[in-house]
Amino acid sequence: MDAAAFLSEYVNEEFPPGPGLEQLAYGLWDVRAAGAAVLAMPDVHLLPEVTVSLAFQYGAPLRVALAGKTQILGSHITGAHDSAVQLHGTGVLGSVVVKLTPWGAARLFRSDMQSLAARHTDLRDVVGHAAAERIEQQLAEAPDAPARVVLVRRWLLERLDAKDSDVLVAWAFREIASTGGMTRTSELAAQLGMSERQLERRFLAWVGMTPKAVARVVRLQRLAAHFHSGLSWAEIAAETGFSDQAHMVREFRSMTGTTPARFLPPDRELAEQLMRPTLHASDFFNRALGV
Repeated sequence: MDAAAFLSEYVNEEFPPGPGLEQLAYGLWDVRAAGAAVLAMPDVHLLPEVTVSLAFQYGAPLRVALAGKTQILGSHITGAHDSAVQLHGTGVLGSVVVKLTPWGAARLFRSDMQSLAARHTDLRDVVGHAAAERIEQQLAEAPDAPARVVLVRRWLLERLDAKDSDVLVAWAFREIASTGGMTRTSELAAQLGMSERQLERRFLAWVGMTPKAVARVVRLQRLAAHFHSGLSWAEIAAETGFSDQAHMVREFRSMTGTTPARFLPPDRELAEQLMRPTLHASDFFNRALGV
C-alpha cells in the first residue's frame, strides 16, 4: 500500500460538537478521499471503543467487519465493542463521523445500548429509510465540510430525547476513565451502595458493556495513545498499568487479534490520520465528563 498516495487525497477534518451537544458527543469528523487515495486505501483497523460511532455516508458504502461479521453499509451506528473493527472503502470515500458519549447515544436513539453493542446497525433500521436517505442526500448536496457538519448537528439536536441520563453510571464511567481503566468494579459498586451485579446491569443498559469490559477498552486505548511516544514496549506496559510487556501483548492480542506492533500501519502519519477520531475520544476520557 502506497501511504503517500493515500494521504495525498485523504482528508480527516475535525469539528467540535457544537451548542447543545457538548456533553453528548466528543466531536465530529468529515472524512473524505478520492482519486489515488481510493485506489491506495488500506484495510483500516480500528481499536475497540466504549463510545458509540454514528457514520453518515455521503460517499460510497463501506465494507465493515466486527465480531466475525462483514457487511456493506451506508450510514450506520457502531455500538460499544471490545474487539477491533476492520473497514475498507468501496469507492469514493465521504463520511461525517460522530463520536457519541454512551448517554448521548441513549438519548439520541431512545434505545437500550446493549441492543447496539458489538455490532454495526444500519441507520435505516433505527430511524427509518426516509429519514436516513434524506440526511444522506442533503450531505451529498452540501458544498463543503462545514455545511455538512451544520446539517448533522441539526439532525442530532432534532432527535434528542429529553430523558435524564443515569448519573450513577456516568460517575462510575468517569472514574474508570480517569484512572485509565485501573478501578475495580467492586470498589465502584461499594462507593455507590449497590451490588456489582446491579452496577453491571445499569452499565449494560446505558453503555452496552460491563464496567470490567469498559476498563479493558480504556486501558487498551491508553496503550494505543503511546504507540508513537518513543517509549519502548516495556516502558509503555509499565506506563499503562500492565504487569509486564508479555501481559500487555496478550491483552492486546485477545482484543484485536494481533500484536501492537502489527496493528498499526508502519507509516506514522498514516496511523495518526486513521486513528484520530478514536484517540481524540480516548483523550476526552481523561477530562471530567459531564452529563
